[in-house]
Amino acid sequence: MPDQGEGPGTGWSTFFTNFPIFFVFVVTLVIVMTRIFNPTRGSLFAAICAHNGVDALIYALIPPFPSVGRTTLVLGAAIGFGVLAALILIRTRGQLGYQLSALRYIC
Repeated sequence: MPDQGEGPGTGWSTFFTNFPIFFVFVVTLVIVMTRIFNPTRGSLFAAICAHNGVDALIYALIPPFPSVGRTTLVLGAAIGFGVLAALILIRTRGQLGYQLSALRYIC
């Protein structure tokens, strides 16, 4: 099967290289998004705006740097969000802005 460059049918070696990087990126992004979502008492608007900001940044960086592959770009984002997620976890002591009293507003 011909190499399709990070698309379907690329092969197992590319999958096993890219998936761990993508997984780390997603986990760190979830920590950051949770920190944005919890203090706003469940406001989806804030989380949607933050997610669109991440998407816009990634897609804005692809055209100026065509030689940089998507794997490298996601790796850079994973490292950046990893540092941010670590700082958030240290600062909030793992609470991520969650307050038990906020549950009353949701239910």
